[in-house]
Amino acid sequence: MDYKLYETLNRLPGLFAIAATMIFGIIIIFTFIVRIFQFPHLRQKYWQYDNTQSIPTRILKTTVFLLLAAGLLGVISYNVYKMKNDPPKLLVTVERSKEPPSMLVCKSDDMTFITVRYYDSFNSFVNNPKQNLDLSGDFKLFQRESDSSCTFFNSTSSLMTIDNPGGFYLLGFTKILKKVLNGMSGNASIISIYIGDTNNETDWSLPMPQGNKFSDVGFLLASSSGIFQYTETWHKALNGINGITYRGFQINSIGNFEFEGVSVDDNSMQPTIWIGLIAPTTVITQVEKPPLTLADLLSNVGGYLSVWAIFGFLFGVRKANPFGFVSGFIFINQDRAKLRKELDRMKNERSSKLSNLEKGEEDNTTETNGLSNQSAELRNLLAKYYVDMDFYEHAVKTPDV
Repeated sequence: MDYKLYETLNRLPGLFAIAATMIFGIIIIFTFIVRIFQFPHLRQKYWQYDNTQSIPTRILKTTVFLLLAAGLLGVISYNVYKMKNDPPKLLVTVERSKEPPSMLVCKSDDMTFITVRYYDSFNSFVNNPKQNLDLSGDFKLFQRESDSSCTFFNSTSSLMTIDNPGGFYLLGFTKILKKVLNGMSGNASIISIYIGDTNNETDWSLPMPQGNKFSDVGFLLASSSGIFQYTETWHKALNGINGITYRGFQINSIGNFEFEGVSVDDNSMQPTIWIGLIAPTTVITQVEKPPLTLADLLSNVGGYLSVWAIFGFLFGVRKANPFGFVSGFIFINQDRAKLRKELDRMKNERSSKLSNLEKGEEDNTTETNGLSNQSAELRNLLAKYYVDMDFYEHAVKTPDV
């Protein structure tokens, strides 16, 4: 599944909810169809039209219903359009940096790249310069168009691991004898360092390496020793199978510093130019989120459905069904037996009350008959307008389900 669709559907909980809803809906529809064809009284119930409202009320009711239904379709269509076409939302977080960047180091012809050392922090370098990790073997020669004076450190293929966030990289260069270029002597010592992320969209062979719109490549140009600090940002995009994280870099100069007397090992050959790079301890992460998720869609639709309360206010609601779908379509025998048991109990209680009344005066008999007639009228009124008595009538009058 596409990662953007996966996020839009609220990941595994959303997929589970969709699957459960589909299974539940299929079961209900299948049960309804089977029961409709199995029992004639259900076909009569749902196909027989009985409306106690006047024609003007029916016309107004139908008009309002169609308007609300059109509005519901409009709300669903609008939200689905936003889910598909709106730009993603951005969530900004701060995370710890634990992955080294890739580096491309290029130099002028009068320079030699000597060493690269890594420290846990700048303080570690200051306190004990000899406790470091030598990365010189991880920098490989790199051919960049017509320039063969570059070396490349690929973070994705390096065995380097960082236990603590941040760190300090120290790159050492030394000058060689002056050369005469085109009959002119010069000493143009130029060092260019590019910092970026190695992915399929980053082209390191360009004069100015670059990635896509989310993968900025940091660049510094130096001719003398100095300390620089780079900042890193992550952009987690909504594409690919598991999502893609793009890394962007920017380099800022802290100032020119001289590293006289610095010794990172016991080698007598010491660089004459040092470039220090301070790595950040944290990175700012921009996380793309779907413009509208399945939960948002259901929430918006549910908010619109609350407007349908106006429909019930204007035209009333359907008759109450105290038995429900399960009693009428699924556990018919069980609920029918329970209902008849309750009716028998109520009948016995009523017979007991009538026996007590017969022992009284004759006027009580007349009053009892009047109350019985009123009860019958009330029952007919409730069955006509308020209470769905279909299951009751079926359970009492029909011996077999």
